[in-house]
Amino acid sequence: MKKRIYTVLALIMSICITFPNINVLAEIRTDSAVKFYVAPNGDDSAAGTIDSPLATMEGARNKVREYKNAYGYPDGGITVYFRDGKYQVTQKTDFEKEDSGTAEYPVIYRAYENEKPVFTGGSYIKGSDFTKVTDESVLNRFVSEDAKKNVLCYDLKANGITDYGIIPDSWGTGKNELHNQFGMKMPPMGVYVGDEAFRLARYPNLNDDCDKGWLFVSSVINSGPAWEWYTGRTPEFTYTDTELEKWSSYDDIHLAGILNWQYFYDDVKVREIDKKLKKITLNDSTYSGAAKNGKYYLYNIFDELDDPGEYYIDRTNGILYLYPTENFNNAEVGLATYAEQLMVECKDLSYCIFEGLTFELTRGSVARVVGGDSVRFSRDTFRNIGIRAIWLGDNHVADGAVDRAPDLEGELAKCYDNAANGVNHSVTSCKMYNLGYGGIKMTGGDIYHIQSANFSVENCEIHDFGQYQWGYDQGINYYGRGFRIRNNKLYNAPMGGMQGQAMDVLIEYNELYNVVRYTSDAGAIYTNYTWPVHDLYIRYNYIHDIPDSKLPHEHTYWDGGIVMRAGVYTDTEMFSPHIYGNVFANTPIGYQHSGVTEKVENNVFIDCHRAATPWIDKAGMKGWTGKEISETGGISPFRFVVYFPWKSEEWQKAYPEMAKEYAEFEAMDDSSLFKGEIVRNLIVYNKHPEWYEMNLPENTLRYTESDEFIYEDNIVTTENPGFEDINNGNYRLRDDAAIYSILPGFEKLDINKMGLLTKETGVDLDKDPVTSEIQVTTVQSSNEESQEVTSCSTCPYKN
Repeated sequence: MKKRIYTVLALIMSICITFPNINVLAEIRTDSAVKFYVAPNGDDSAAGTIDSPLATMEGARNKVREYKNAYGYPDGGITVYFRDGKYQVTQKTDFEKEDSGTAEYPVIYRAYENEKPVFTGGSYIKGSDFTKVTDESVLNRFVSEDAKKNVLCYDLKANGITDYGIIPDSWGTGKNELHNQFGMKMPPMGVYVGDEAFRLARYPNLNDDCDKGWLFVSSVINSGPAWEWYTGRTPEFTYTDTELEKWSSYDDIHLAGILNWQYFYDDVKVREIDKKLKKITLNDSTYSGAAKNGKYYLYNIFDELDDPGEYYIDRTNGILYLYPTENFNNAEVGLATYAEQLMVECKDLSYCIFEGLTFELTRGSVARVVGGDSVRFSRDTFRNIGIRAIWLGDNHVADGAVDRAPDLEGELAKCYDNAANGVNHSVTSCKMYNLGYGGIKMTGGDIYHIQSANFSVENCEIHDFGQYQWGYDQGINYYGRGFRIRNNKLYNAPMGGMQGQAMDVLIEYNELYNVVRYTSDAGAIYTNYTWPVHDLYIRYNYIHDIPDSKLPHEHTYWDGGIVMRAGVYTDTEMFSPHIYGNVFANTPIGYQHSGVTEKVENNVFIDCHRAATPWIDKAGMKGWTGKEISETGGISPFRFVVYFPWKSEEWQKAYPEMAKEYAEFEAMDDSSLFKGEIVRNLIVYNKHPEWYEMNLPENTLRYTESDEFIYEDNIVTTENPGFEDINNGNYRLRDDAAIYSILPGFEKLDINKMGLLTKETGVDLDKDPVTSEIQVTTVQSSNEESQEVTSCSTCPYKN
């Protein structure tokens, strides 16, 4: 090791996690006494035997009800087996309280042996059924000569497919009538070729380089509103790219991108493209308005159907045009024609498992679980989905007026009470991809009354999400209290991988990469405006390869031109999130945070432009302290802290240390006060030694604007501190790594254990299904004091 290693004496604080022990479906019996069978060629009036199967999920549910009503629930339980093949979904299947199993014997709906039942809301076309375009009037519209040779077409209308949906006029605001009961807008019919999601023809074309494939606002004529979208003022701005002037029609063209705030995505129909003035006028307002250099693309442009993987629907004549990818003739084209909100809904259902099933081709979402206890989706596949795979709980209800609620009542209490959404629901070992919005949204528990939902997402692979809406709808969203998110793998998304506002959260052993591709002021794991944020633990995660950006300063938001894309970002958080034992590699910023009493310890940062970056906007935070809010009745989001019932007997007993912190905050005079600790971390610059100086204490602490921030015992080096193969991305620390001598007690981090559980990590999912059981184990602290932490009991390793 060179002398270019920086160390300071450390102040080590132990980590104490207080999650409750929970055991959800940990003793499942699979030797069911009663079995029913379902097959695509079955009949719902049949007996439901293997030789005389039922036909639908609804028919199976009815048969289970019929049996229970006649004989009661059998000691051996009930299993419904689905045979191989496609099951056409034409309406939602409802499961209710009467369809429940028991804690020992849940009702199980599962795939039969190794067969693959698929529940589909789609129509299918063979690639070979498409034909060449021969109409000269159509061919003459293509701006690309290659398109004239390669674009294929299919007559949807002539083949009975007539509902293509519509593209919402505005997906970025909340006033359009197409918003459904879930607070989301129904997308149009999607087109999928195998496992590839085709995209509406756009300009510029999609590019693997996240800095390319954009147009930029040249000058602003009318910026439109910021937040006050309801005023109806629409942005107007100029363009410079003359390609826009080649198109023969501007009907139903839409604009999508980031016109102003770099974390907010807008998608709005274009009202007019004025060639003479080189002006674009939008048909609706946006949240953030428009600003110079705002980036966007235009889509649903027939003339620009020039890139493999694009399509366009002539809605007047019912013709689907697409530019094929390789091996298209042998492919199956799936059209998401099912336009209902859900395929499956569970209300007050308990002890039920859906296992080994595939759901695909819906314009809405697949499943929602509200109320009840211990519903699980396990080893299922969700693909080619318009909105979201699974909702655990209903929408977050925090939309009421806020009052000063000193006891446990009032509108604020209602805002945080989601306990009716149920308990102990879980999603394990599932695959989800090609998702229009996000993967899983969990809303549950009651922060105000200290009740946890105990929802969990474990060992799931979620990728290629945010295909219609980037926004704050990510791979995993969580709101409320009581969530476990472990051993998941999330990748390929325009914005972040996880986002939440919750207490009592454990996020561990996940892998995230190639996310936050197009936004900034965002993170792979992001939390915002969560008060209190006690019991938020983000640990042992591997977050890597988040794209950098070379776009102008308007797209960076950080000193030195660093794009503000972080591995973990706790934005405007307060009161003790713990960031421990994570590995960050090749990200513009490793950990970005703005708040008080935060702790960052025992993490590894490799070639992160900024490693751990405390930051607070002193001017912007003026008026946001507890004292200022109390005296003025301010409308700052921090009012939730001041008005929270931390003085109540219930909260004082449950969180004595937090009550102390709240009292300090309420009395705070300085709006810019920033407390926290960055201690005992390893910061390595292998490919980018030029970033070394930027991450020394004097260049890090200047962002805190506070004397009360601790930055100690961090190692900053340009040498390999003991990784097995740093040049080829193997960041597993050897047992003899130098860091253990330099920082005695630095916990060994095994990157191979971060991500999905597999046979290679010692878990055979066919024999050892992941459960949501939490058990307490003991590890040694860096100061050799015992710490109690929680770990997954089925993991082949302990902390």
